[in-house]
Amino acid sequence: NDIMEDSRGDIWVNTVEGGTWRYRDDGVAYFTSANGLGCDFTYRLGEDAQGRVWSTAGGLNRFEGDAFRKLVRRQVLILG
Repeated sequence: NDIMEDSRGDIWVNTVEGGTWRYRDDGVAYFTSANGLGCDFTYRLGEDAQGRVWSTAGGLNRFEGDAFRKLVRRQVLILG
């Protein structure tokens, strides 16, 4: 499990079986495998220099707008 605050002040929480949660002033959002996260067993969180939030959940996942998107191996190698 992991918890972090991003550069916008949102609080992100990775859970054992409940995906990733985002807490902000206007409420809580839940991101799971049902809406794009690689799986519901999440581990680490991070934010890159561009302010993008990343989660490890069944692979590498990047938050894009309103959902996570799982990156495939080829995309990860290009980011390298």
